[in-house]
Amino acid sequence: MIVSESFKYSRSFVFEFVLQMSIWWITKEDGFSWSIHTSLLRFESTSSLPYRKLLEAETFTVNAEFHYPRVFNAKQTWDFKFRLTKCCCWLVWDHQRFVSDLINEFLGESTSDLVTFIPYTVAIDFDVTDSFEGIILLNESNWVDPSEKNPENVEAAVVGSHFNI
Repeated sequence: MIVSESFKYSRSFVFEFVLQMSIWWITKEDGFSWSIHTSLLRFESTSSLPYRKLLEAETFTVNAEFHYPRVFNAKQTWDFKFRLTKCCCWLVWDHQRFVSDLINEFLGESTSDLVTFIPYTVAIDFDVTDSFEGIILLNESNWVDPSEKNPENVEAAVVGSHFNI
């Protein structure tokens, strides 16, 4: 299944979206696998916090592959590859709590027992090319001015051409 759309929100902004998924329900000797590939152009991510800026990138590509074995309670593997170009990220202390809460909400708080426990391995490859900029706010006592016009924030930047984790 391939979905390709172009959404026009205003006269000056066009959002382009491509999503490619393949879910084959064919179970082989080692189990079954499926993958998802998506590419977002002119990507911008904001948070619900007072300082809304989080991440901007010219292109944001996600390639994910999932493998589920046939054996009950056998180890699953999830491989994620994130690729960004011309990326700018704002690093604010409150963003750390925001991302941590998102991860905890995704994983859930219930403890698993032996019957429902499923071991899995998640591999994440994060690659930024063509330039990156990490902006850190250095205001006293972690105070942040979220105003749009003339904010009084002290900023420092970490800049480079390639970043890989």
